[in-house]
Amino acid sequence: MSARMVKLSDVLRNAIGEDFVPVYLQRGQIEVVLDNLISNALKYSGDDLPVTVDARLRPERRGAAERDLLQIDVSDEGIGIPEHELESIFTPFYRIKDG
Repeated sequence: MSARMVKLSDVLRNAIGEDFVPVYLQRGQIEVVLDNLISNALKYSGDDLPVTVDARLRPERRGAAERDLLQIDVSDEGIGIPEHELESIFTPFYRIKDG
């Protein structure tokens, strides 16, 4: 394992169980993604609303091959994204105008 790789269990210790299969990711990239998702969830949820991080393996079949995909869910009970803004949220550097 290179210095730029990290086990998922080192990143999300509290979200996974003991029997979770090790998943190797590029540390810098997963840190940026998780930091953005969790920071935004906390920012728009307020102090009294929960933010949940969950990780699980989800089986996927492509032809005869089957593999497990890692799914990480970050959820909150914050103000949400206005419906008219949903089309633009994956545009690089896009910011919601109403938030």
